Amino acid sequence: MKKFIRWLAKVFNANIIVTIYEDRIVYKPFNEYVGGDLEIDGDLKVRGNLYVTKDIVCYKLKQENYDTTK
Repeated sequence: MKKFIRWLAKVFNANIIVTIYEDRIVYKPFNEYVGGDLEIDGDLKVRGNLYVTKDIVCYKLKQENYDTTK
């Protein structure tokens, strides 16, 4: 099938662009201090302890059509 599509592209002078996306998750232990502000887009999962010396602020975005009966 690939050969046929390539042949058609060659006959009609079309360019075929092949794009390969590869997602990789790498877990690294972090044993250092983070100074300053830290902003996280997405989920934060903590396995173990979370030691906090000041405030933690969490914002939940208000969703439209939110049904609390489920």
